[in-house]
Amino acid sequence: MEALGKPERRLVLKIIDAKDHISEDTSLDSFISGFRLAWQLSAELNHYDDERPARCQAAEKPGARFTLKKEDDEQ
Repeated sequence: MEALGKPERRLVLKIIDAKDHISEDTSLDSFISGFRLAWQLSAELNHYDDERPARCQAAEKPGARFTLKKEDDEQ
């Protein structure tokens, strides 16, 4: 930097500022993309929960009991 003249120093500082700005924008874009993905997965899972059979939903309620049918005496 010391070997550069004043106009070249300004140019170097502008380049560094632009690089930092690009880095910040990339980080924000990455966060937004991840948030959208999480939001869509959450919505899809909630939709999936609403479509499950009542028998499965009842088994998840507190205090609910269910039994599994054993296979034909383990052949």
